Amino acid sequence: MAAPTDDRFAAVESQLARLAAAQEQTATQLAAFTAAAEQRFAAVETRLDGVEHRLTGVEERLGGVEDRLGRLEEQVAVFAAATEKRLAAVEAVLDQHTAILDQHTATLDQHTAMLNQHTVQLGTLTGWGWEERVRDHATSYLGQIARRLRVLSAPELERQLDAAEAAGTIADDEADDVRRADLVCSGRDPESHEHVMLVVEISARLDARDVARALSRAGIVARFAGRAVPVIVGQRIDRETAALADASGVRQIIAAAED
Repeated sequence: MAAPTDDRFAAVESQLARLAAAQEQTATQLAAFTAAAEQRFAAVETRLDGVEHRLTGVEERLGGVEDRLGRLEEQVAVFAAATEKRLAAVEAVLDQHTAILDQHTATLDQHTAMLNQHTVQLGTLTGWGWEERVRDHATSYLGQIARRLRVLSAPELERQLDAAEAAGTIADDEADDVRRADLVCSGRDPESHEHVMLVVEISARLDARDVARALSRAGIVARFAGRAVPVIVGQRIDRETAALADASGVRQIIAAAED
């Protein structure tokens, strides 16, 4: 009976020896794994320290950027305030200049109106001066139309008009129209030597109205004085007015003011 028991103890001891060996191997492997894990943890911690260091640097740089941005915002605010102030000053000066310009414009308008008025007055004076010159030198201007020319005085013309009205040859308004003629002359036709009347309209610049007035008034005069020739005398005449005068039988005398 002793031999089987010994064998069993031997087997148990053998198993225990294998277990002990396995345990020792496991302990060795665990120690190796623990050492490797420690190394890896140490490496991770080292890398984490680097990351934290870099993060600290980033945070420091971000703080610097925020400081610069704050200063930039302050500079922008200062610049905007200065710009607004300068713009307000420029707008104020512009308003002043605009007001001055408006004043100058109003003054210029006044001067323009005065100039236009003076131009009209000068034109009127020029017309009067031209009319007086033609009246004073009627023979020089009208001698080619009638010989032995004589300008009718106002009383003489009035007597003829009164007689024509009394005879019923012309109406009162027609007599008034003839009185407004610039010049009424009597003379002799250069060819027939017959008595002729000249009814003259005088203007520095002749137009269609002068033609119409001379033609109408000469027609009235012809009814009580025989033959009457409508005449226009001026310094300038356009083609249309000249053509109208030719077509109407109105004689034209165009001469310079100094002639």
